[in-house]
Amino acid sequence: MDCFRNVPVAAGDLIPVPPGTVHALGAGLVVAEVQQSSDTTYRLWDYGRLGIHGKLRELHVERALEVTSYLRPPAITRPFAFELGANTPQLICGFAGFDVWRSVCSGSWHRIGSPDTFRATLVLSGCGTLQWDDDESPISARPRIALRPGSCVLVPASCPSYTIHCDHGQLGLLEITLA
Repeated sequence: MDCFRNVPVAAGDLIPVPPGTVHALGAGLVVAEVQQSSDTTYRLWDYGRLGIHGKLRELHVERALEVTSYLRPPAITRPFAFELGANTPQLICGFAGFDVWRSVCSGSWHRIGSPDTFRATLVLSGCGTLQWDDDESPISARPRIALRPGSCVLVPASCPSYTIHCDHGQLGLLEITLA
């Protein structure tokens, strides 16, 4: 543990962590980790945590060292330190094949989908609904998904358009697309 640096973080910090970078999350943190789908985790250290069977979880030191990158990761950026206009996404990071956007929804916001990429929408604050367009149904019968802090909706590339409705005030959103 003496080989690692402790990086103090605050709400809204963005830390691009390149693949192969050894990293850990401190106690009490809630993060949005944007990455490709993978079931592979190599543990160098596990703080004495027990697995589901009550035994220490397996460490993978040799395998982890084989894929570890020894480059220093980029510095922390603070994209939430500035105000955004309502219903206007702003690109805050392009990294490892993904674009990460920050946006604020006020009222209703009609979005046009992209046939080239999905859009994962994570609700940071506020409450509302997401309703996709369906020419077959009247507006009142169109499917709706509730949006609450911490909820995430995957809008597929096949969805031509959708509308985000904010219940009160504003919805703070983090949106991820393929770059």
